[in-house]
Amino acid sequence: MSAIKPALITLILLPVIFLVGCDVDNQTGYLTGGVIQINGSATSEFFSNYVIEIGAGIDPQAWSDEGILLTNDGAAEVYEGILGTWNTSTVGDGNYTILITVTDVFGNFSQDRVFVTIDRTPPNITDVRVVNVTNCSAIIMWNTSEDANRSVNYGTSKDNISMTAPDLDDMALWDLIFGSFSKEHTVYLDLEPSTTYYFEVVSRDFVGHTAVDNNSGEFYNFTTLETVFQHAPQPPRRGGGGGGGRT
Repeated sequence: MSAIKPALITLILLPVIFLVGCDVDNQTGYLTGGVIQINGSATSEFFSNYVIEIGAGIDPQAWSDEGILLTNDGAAEVYEGILGTWNTSTVGDGNYTILITVTDVFGNFSQDRVFVTIDRTPPNITDVRVVNVTNCSAIIMWNTSEDANRSVNYGTSKDNISMTAPDLDDMALWDLIFGSFSKEHTVYLDLEPSTTYYFEVVSRDFVGHTAVDNNSGEFYNFTTLETVFQHAPQPPRRGGGGGGGRT
């Protein structure tokens, strides 16, 4: 009786993919447009090729490779290097998903994706207003079209807008109270009584696009109230009168 030969087991390993990401600003996932470098790894024991595609939103229903330029046309493995570039001039501002697919010679494939936001536009500032003006303070409020930070440049004349609030020492406290990036902005000013102040508002988004609203160069203005001193009330006078003795 002949010995039974062991079966031949073929182990097919799936392609290994590691998409590190893009050269995003401040690691926020925000891109300023232009040509974006896509970094990562695309390897397999039986490597065939890889492709990169772009889809709109976080759950794309369609994919495109328009604007994509692959390193070595995607025909060679990449390990912790440049997978390709994406010319974002082919798309508008918004949220996008970058999808990479690595395939081996047996048709097995693996995929990974990264989510990014393209933002080429500064915030749009609207509804600048002054509220709660007192003899020593005022609150400046405004809205922006996207999440952004806030500051107010102000002074006692249009030619002397030299003060800024909140200053760097106060920023951490303000961020704790109001949040560092928002669409609704509030800044408190510590002021002198009976003084006219001129101001402009400034907001900068995640990418660094800065918007300034200075009322078309005329600057916004308001005047603080005067300090009114009230005299303490005087005690009532006691009535006097002569007394007569018995006659």
